Amino acid sequence: MRKFKTFVKNLHTNERGNVLILMGLSMPLLVGLAGLGTDTVQWTLMKQQLQRSADSAALNGAYAKAQSEDVSANANNDLTKTLDGFTGVGITIQNAPTAGAFAGNTRAVKVILTYSKALPFSSIFLSTPPLITVEAIAAVLNNGDYCVISLEDTNANGITFSGNSTVDLGCGVASNSSGTTAVTADGSTRVFASPIAAVGNVPASTNYASGTQLIPYSIPQRDPFAALTDPSADLPAVCDGNSLTVGSNQNLTISPGCFTNINVRGILTMMPGTYYIKGGDFETNAQSVITGVGVTVILTGGGTSIGQVKMNGGASIAMSAPTSGPFKGMLFYKDRDAPASYNDVFNGGASGSFLGAIYMPSQTVTLNGNSTFATDCLQIVSRNVVMTGNTTITNDCPVGTTADTFEGTQVRLVG
Repeated sequence: MRKFKTFVKNLHTNERGNVLILMGLSMPLLVGLAGLGTDTVQWTLMKQQLQRSADSAALNGAYAKAQSEDVSANANNDLTKTLDGFTGVGITIQNAPTAGAFAGNTRAVKVILTYSKALPFSSIFLSTPPLITVEAIAAVLNNGDYCVISLEDTNANGITFSGNSTVDLGCGVASNSSGTTAVTADGSTRVFASPIAAVGNVPASTNYASGTQLIPYSIPQRDPFAALTDPSADLPAVCDGNSLTVGSNQNLTISPGCFTNINVRGILTMMPGTYYIKGGDFETNAQSVITGVGVTVILTGGGTSIGQVKMNGGASIAMSAPTSGPFKGMLFYKDRDAPASYNDVFNGGASGSFLGAIYMPSQTVTLNGNSTFATDCLQIVSRNVVMTGNTTITNDCPVGTTADTFEGTQVRLVG
């Protein structure tokens, strides 16, 4: 007993011994804190990875919305890739969100992910592991109003302004080209159009008016007329042999129907309705005069037989699209099967007053030469657009007309 008392007394007065005792007593606490800290770091890393997955899925869902595709399918497909290694994740995809700043907005996509996983050290102290919840909202937003859209989907140039042209569109232009020069402006051209957007790059240019907004590397703009009826489906059964030529000394009035070509040298009045041109051209020549209210000109016929629009040599043209019906707002419509090598040309001193859309989805539309278009409304949707020569375009779209600008889209995270 005396020896034990002596040992305790010596231990009590020995500083090293006290430290050893304290370390021994505190070791379980230190180990527990270290373990809990390790688990907390893992939870934090899990949450960060889940947040990245939610962000990516929301963006993919919104991109799908912008392209009229399946929102949930695209978001889930993205999650399948980014959640590799996670099991039992709770997934909620909302279009539109049910709460928050974008509640009820069908152009917004909200992704909510929930996840719970027990970790070694924390499970000693916690009966149930914490629930990790992350959410992300992406939305399709307006990035401008456009009246010229190039559907070019390669890296080729989509829209070209060149020569000595003056283009005052009063709206924006957009190209789906992914090229480094998706939209270009050179020569002595002067362009008043904003914004100017492209999937690829839009090089800066002094040819653009001051204040022009350039939006490179944006998402593709959808074809605003993608749902338009295939013209061949409505083509009249009897059409062959109905060729129309208006001589330089003639003054004709015609009714809607199907023609193998229309060639105008004199004066032509077109009554309201749809004019099909099967396998031929719509051509104007020097001193020709064309008037048409509520008309749509459709070039069709199949493959290489599909003709072209050729407006040449001092023609005076005043045409407006229908305000109702299946081709509402459509002035010129080229069959989607037309070869990409064809050009539709508004060329050489032609003057025009157009109200409506020029839709040539697989073609190049060229405004060239000394043409002057004092338009009420001009819309061009084609594979490529070229405005060159001494072209002057002044575009003004009155309020309430059927032809107006197309709302451009962008996708970004908003919450």
